[in-house]
Amino acid sequence: MTSVVPKTRGATTRRSALVAATALLGLAACSGNEPAAPADEPAASIDGPALRRAAFIIDVDVKARAVKITKPAASLPRILSENRHGGNINYSLLGEDAIQLTATNFFASQVGALQPNKIEVFFDLAVTNLLPGITLTTSTLPTPPAGQVGLILFPFSTTVTTSSGGAGGTGGSDVVIELPSRGQVVASRDWNGNASLDRPTFPVAPGAGGNPHNFFNDATCPAESSTEVASDCFRYETYGNLGGGVTSATRRVGFTVDGGVAQFRARIIAAADLLVGAVGTGTINVLVSSPQRGPLAGLPIAVSGITGTQTTSAAGTATFTSVATAVRSVWIGGVDQLNLSGILPAGCTRVTPVNGQFVNVTAGGTFTVDYSVECTPLLGTVTATITRTGAGTQSLDGSTFTITPAAAGLTPVAGQLAGLGFSRQVGVGFGTGAGEGTVALSNLPNGCTQVAAPASYTGLTAGGSVAVALTVDCVADTTRTRYRFVSQFGAISAGTVDLTLSFDPSGFDSPLIPGPDAFAGGQGIVTLTGGAEGRVTGRSAVPTANFGTATLGGTLPVTAWSAVSTVPGGFTGNQLIAVIRYSLGSGAPGTIVTATTLQEINTPTGDNLPLTGNVEIIEGTLVVP
Repeated sequence: MTSVVPKTRGATTRRSALVAATALLGLAACSGNEPAAPADEPAASIDGPALRRAAFIIDVDVKARAVKITKPAASLPRILSENRHGGNINYSLLGEDAIQLTATNFFASQVGALQPNKIEVFFDLAVTNLLPGITLTTSTLPTPPAGQVGLILFPFSTTVTTSSGGAGGTGGSDVVIELPSRGQVVASRDWNGNASLDRPTFPVAPGAGGNPHNFFNDATCPAESSTEVASDCFRYETYGNLGGGVTSATRRVGFTVDGGVAQFRARIIAAADLLVGAVGTGTINVLVSSPQRGPLAGLPIAVSGITGTQTTSAAGTATFTSVATAVRSVWIGGVDQLNLSGILPAGCTRVTPVNGQFVNVTAGGTFTVDYSVECTPLLGTVTATITRTGAGTQSLDGSTFTITPAAAGLTPVAGQLAGLGFSRQVGVGFGTGAGEGTVALSNLPNGCTQVAAPASYTGLTAGGSVAVALTVDCVADTTRTRYRFVSQFGAISAGTVDLTLSFDPSGFDSPLIPGPDAFAGGQGIVTLTGGAEGRVTGRSAVPTANFGTATLGGTLPVTAWSAVSTVPGGFTGNQLIAVIRYSLGSGAPGTIVTATTLQEINTPTGDNLPLTGNVEIIEGTLVVP
């Protein structure tokens, strides 16, 4: 091979290189051979046979789900010194001791998984620079695609094969025969340049990039790989600058093959320039945070090619200095760790972007990788008590309370009053406003207002609690001109919520009633509206003290009900007539509102309490988280 002689200490030399690679695949190896050139090798304008002999070979057995590697048949310098180009080639060329490839994670799809009668095959490749003190950098010849930095691999030719060992044969003495007319094999979109989304879970498409590029002579290239026309256009994978002795991050490469293809062969060329001298280094900064919890401390962070991990600080950061130039992948947990169960804090799940982001470390550069982790908020408990003032006696039940945390990214918590107090868990948050918030009451009855609204709280911590004192002042209600019927939701508990239906004859005397007030029977229809009524999956009746268990009918979101008093003599005060218990299913947050109609029914004692035109209906509202 051509030797590389360092200059005096500190000096650097840049040489163009078309690198023929030694391949170490950890799966299998086989002997090389030289069959006739396949139909899909480059156009005659370049020395195809020379490149074929200098490329390393990947033999893939689709049925056995195995890969075999063959090193180049001869070194590039010797080959090209024998061919028609003679001494006119402008770049220094390295033999098989320049780089080493490692392949892992072989995958072959079912036929037709993405395209009719096609199989998607892919595996991961990592590149190790075997030249101490020499960095593999962006090639001069062949000309790299715009925006691509560092070592590039591209599949120079592909063809269908058969082996004397049959499908899955791995013997070192196997004879491999190339069959260029027995089916198609093309480089797939898994050859995607330097795209950050390089190894998604199948069948998610990889990130865009690596479109066929003119590495030699063609003026233009098609958008996709093809075996129909010979050309110098190839898809490619970019590995970045690679220092001596450094192993790159693994990147996925793949092929789309006809459904009947059992074995195929790909010849791979690696292109890079040589930078002789001190190897440059860069810095990688990593930040892991949650929109709900802020910086996440104590997480292990790994970088490909670097032994060991670092742990994120209280600020959620980890810094790797003196990182040798190369494309590196950055991981929460460990390299190639996709399952983060037990690594992320409890309540944290999805990582964005996907774990294992790539950075192309260059000399003197600083590179940042930010991960955002979706987490449930850390919760504390807000407990409120209500003190009443004023002469009014209006019931506050059914009024709405809303707890609004002050920190960004948290959702308010709302509910309906049932008594003179409530307790709810809310998010604590981080940064400005953490542990702070307000409590407000709304939908209060006529004549009632919250004093000093909204009330505020501070000092809430994860797992802790704070107390909030609320005051409601009510004046005597002199506006009643009708009886009052109230539909009122209680608090959601264990996936159910009670709707109470009550009638209050007090505060109004109808001139149409000839004697004492009496209400012995009634029926009505409750229709759920508001947008979240689809969350209701079932219902049942809950007994009341004086009206027993209501009879329910209708089809959700409509419920017809009827109830008969079990106490003779009637009532003059507010009475709970029926309770409907609704079951709630999963779904988007929203609101449920009642729409109520009442009907009079005859009783054994007659109908001496006319409802029509004499009843004010107050509807219920439920906020469903």
